[in-house]
Amino acid sequence: MKNDTFPNRLKLAMRERNLRQVDVVNRTNISKSLLNKYLSGIAEPKSDKLEKLANALNVDVIWLLGYDVPMSADANVHLLRMFNSSKKDNVVFDLRNKLAHGLISNVDAMEMIRILLNNIDQIDKKQKDLLFSMLDVLQSQIDNK
Repeated sequence: MKNDTFPNRLKLAMRERNLRQVDVVNRTNISKSLLNKYLSGIAEPKSDKLEKLANALNVDVIWLLGYDVPMSADANVHLLRMFNSSKKDNVVFDLRNKLAHGLISNVDAMEMIRILLNNIDQIDKKQKDLLFSMLDVLQSQIDNK
């Protein structure tokens, strides 16, 4: 389901990745004027430019288009690997550590928490409590931005 616009998602990804327009231009070789058109909603990228933007911003192409999927494909891959490994009992603790050390963004952490909540039956009580605590902290940080 589409619940946002491409320009909004592009701005959010740039903000979350602390990238300026010039950084995106340098990473993608897309002209500054074309990037401005994308950001203002005047133009929408063709598939090749969309792919370049998604790669440069480390976001899922479908998410960038405004659909309700994880911002980062890496978030899903990482969680699936953990659920399928012997580290399954430590998945929430691992997420907390990655967030504390700045290895993942708040938005990616929120997405991982959403995925974990969808699989809550696979998480023990101690991790559930930590998960809800992390969710409260992250939501307040995002609300205060």
